[in-house]
Amino acid sequence: EKILRYLYLGRIKIESYHELCDLLNFANRYSIIPLLKTCQRWVDKRLDLHSALEILQISEEKFCLPLQNRAMEFICLNAPCY
Repeated sequence: EKILRYLYLGRIKIESYHELCDLLNFANRYSIIPLLKTCQRWVDKRLDLHSALEILQISEEKFCLPLQNRAMEFICLNAPCY
């Protein structure tokens, strides 16, 4: 239902990382570039080290490779080095 609303109205309210994974997988499958960009912006606004670990776990469970890659990139660039 949210995807249909997005296709007609161009707006979507993402409420969880699980929902985000579903949207990203759909957008990737059907090459809906504006939806991909919307999802990426949503992630970038919320991304920190704590959320990156949560995102990584959820993206692995849901086989959401774009989100998994973004979380790994963020962790690699921002994790403290000892």
